[in-house]
Amino acid sequence: MDAQTSYPMLTTPFKGVSLQASGLSAVRGDKTLFENVSLRIDTPELIWVIGPNGIGKTTLLRICAGLLRPDTGHLQWQINGAAVSAADCISFQPPQGFAKRGLTLAEDFAFWSRINGLKQISDAALDATNLSAHKHTFTQNLSTGQKQRLGLSRLLADQKPIWILDEPMAGLDTSGRAQTAHIIQSHIARGGIALIASHNPASIDNTPARRLTLGTPQ
Repeated sequence: MDAQTSYPMLTTPFKGVSLQASGLSAVRGDKTLFENVSLRIDTPELIWVIGPNGIGKTTLLRICAGLLRPDTGHLQWQINGAAVSAADCISFQPPQGFAKRGLTLAEDFAFWSRINGLKQISDAALDATNLSAHKHTFTQNLSTGQKQRLGLSRLLADQKPIWILDEPMAGLDTSGRAQTAHIIQSHIARGGIALIASHNPASIDNTPARRLTLGTPQ
């Protein structure tokens, strides 16, 4: 099963994508979560961010996604050697997703896809993650796994080269984990980058990967 057969929206290659971070630190109150974290990703690659609970994995992801400012350090995102904004190149998926209560899955996704002008791709993305049969289910009634797959649908539809994901496999069964792994593999094979926080990093076939371990600051 290749990317073109399974996910037709993942066929146009990304080129020249990079994420560079230097000297990042984050402080919450009187606690330093992490300090002097540097990272450079300039080839298609998967980075697993690991470390104990409370060490700042989610904070680091949000900083790299441009959603939080670091207390120290510098970030840059590039496409084909030109600096771009985080919004231009990043799709971010939090653990619980962005689904809004009181809307059906179809209503929630249609609103989001209209904002992004991605209606045609969005329909294909829902089909690719096996959610089309749940279009009329209210988002608060989706299972944890279905909410995770809704997040994957948005990643597929968003067409951004950098994916930053917080525990994307939490709550998934074996089939869901395999599907998630294949989608990530297809994204990186396309030339994309994935930065993922996980308590249980998985080996994804034919995908270059390394680990970034956050530890207690000295």
